[in-house]
Amino acid sequence: MVTDGIWWYVARSAGIVAWILLATSVLWAAALASRLFVERPKAPWILDLHGGVSNLAVVFTGVHLVGLYLDDYVEFGLKELLVPLTSTYRPVAVAWGIVAVYLLAALQATSLLKKRMSHKAWRKVHHLALPTYVLATVHLFTAGTDASHAALSIAAYAVSGMILALGLTRLWAPKGRLPRPARSAKASASPAKTPATATEPSSG
Repeated sequence: MVTDGIWWYVARSAGIVAWILLATSVLWAAALASRLFVERPKAPWILDLHGGVSNLAVVFTGVHLVGLYLDDYVEFGLKELLVPLTSTYRPVAVAWGIVAVYLLAALQATSLLKKRMSHKAWRKVHHLALPTYVLATVHLFTAGTDASHAALSIAAYAVSGMILALGLTRLWAPKGRLPRPARSAKASASPAKTPATATEPSSG
C-alpha cells in the first residue's frame, strides 16, 4: 500500500525540519545577544521573526511526535514518547530527544507568559535554549536514521561553530551597555535655540 511506512517518513522529515528551525532560532538569538551590532536592533520584525521560527519549531516537533506515535515500524506509545529510557529503540538516544522536548516546551511557555513574568526569571529560563539545541543535535545524530547524510553533518558543524563564535564575541567584548550611536555633525553644529524677543512697533 502507498500508506505503508508513511508515518515513519513523516516523523523523520518533521524531526529534521524541527531541528533546522530550532538551530535557526538559537543562532538568531545568539546573534541578537552578541555585541556585533553597534546598538541592539529594535525593529519589531526582528523579534517577531525569532518568535515565529521558534513557534514553527514547536509545531514540527509535535508533528514528529505524532508521526512516531502513529507509525507501526517502531512501537512508540505515550510512555515511550514522554518518559526517558523507557523506549526499546535506542533508549539513551531517544531520552536526549525527550529532555529536549521538555526544555523546548518550557521555553515556549515562558515566551507566551513573558508579560506576566519578571525579566530576570524569563531570562534564566531562556538560558536553556543552548542546552536544548545541544540535546536535540545529539538526539538527531544518535537516534535518527538520517544521521549519515553529509548535509546534516555539515549543517550541524556550521551552526554549532557560528553559535560558539557568537558566544565568544559576547564573552570577550567589553562589559557594559552597547555604545550609543554618535551624533551627526549637523546635529552637533546646530546652535542652541534662544527664546525669541518681542520687538516694539516703530512709531511713525
